[in-house]
Amino acid sequence: MTLHHHLADAIVGPTDQSWRLRSACRGMDPELFFPSSGGDNSATKAICLTCPVRLQCLDHAIVHNEPGIWGGTSHSERRSLRRARRSVA
Repeated sequence: MTLHHHLADAIVGPTDQSWRLRSACRGMDPELFFPSSGGDNSATKAICLTCPVRLQCLDHAIVHNEPGIWGGTSHSERRSLRRARRSVA
């Protein structure tokens, strides 16, 4: 590993994303996880609740400010989680 890689890990977390291979949504239509604004996303979130890597997915989305449904949360829900993390740090 290069020094740059170690620094990136320290800043944004590990870059290993092998957890994605174990996700409940693997192979599903990605459009399900990017609903239109104000759309019902309860069915998508239900998929996430069964996922064995939900916490890794959620952490990835928080760190990388991902849009859509990740780890059973919407972008706005994760924004609140990011604020809470900053206030604790």
